[in-house]
Amino acid sequence: MKEEEAFDIFQAIVKQRIFLGYIVAVLFLWYAAPTRTSIFAGLFFCIIGEIIRTLSAGTIMKNKVLTTIGPYSYVRNPLYLGSFIIGIGVCVMGQMYLLALIFLPLFYIIYNAKIKNEEVKLRDIFKEKFDEYVKHVPPLLPRLTPWKKDKINFELRLVRVHKEYQAWLGIYAVTMIMFLKVKEIV
Repeated sequence: MKEEEAFDIFQAIVKQRIFLGYIVAVLFLWYAAPTRTSIFAGLFFCIIGEIIRTLSAGTIMKNKVLTTIGPYSYVRNPLYLGSFIIGIGVCVMGQMYLLALIFLPLFYIIYNAKIKNEEVKLRDIFKEKFDEYVKHVPPLLPRLTPWKKDKINFELRLVRVHKEYQAWLGIYAVTMIMFLKVKEIV
């Protein structure tokens, strides 16, 4: 297979990551073996991840303003960081540790490519301002201190625009299904 063909296949996978995620979710829900303890442990991670995503969604104005405050002052891609933490939480919920081992490299491969594509676009839009941001803020593993300590401009309207409520509903649905699958005797 030529390098171009492999890259095209990879790009198709990146574009279809949400659809593929649904397929993996169905398989996960089928094979999950949760306990009450694993559900609550995993839910903790899911909530942390979704709080990061919600704060990020309520701060970003995609392609209009280079957002460098709030979660974006710690990490350039807090939405993806939140998704990663949610993914780990779901694996913990269902005690699917083998899936977590598969999830880790796949997440890195898919989102690393997505981040690179987005950065080309952001560099075209924001030029030197984006380059300065890249010098100070890492792409996925957050800094311990914020790069900028500006006031966070969080807007609930943006959370709705970015449809972040869907992720909250997804976490709720997965949690309820996990509780239905618990085989423990009370």
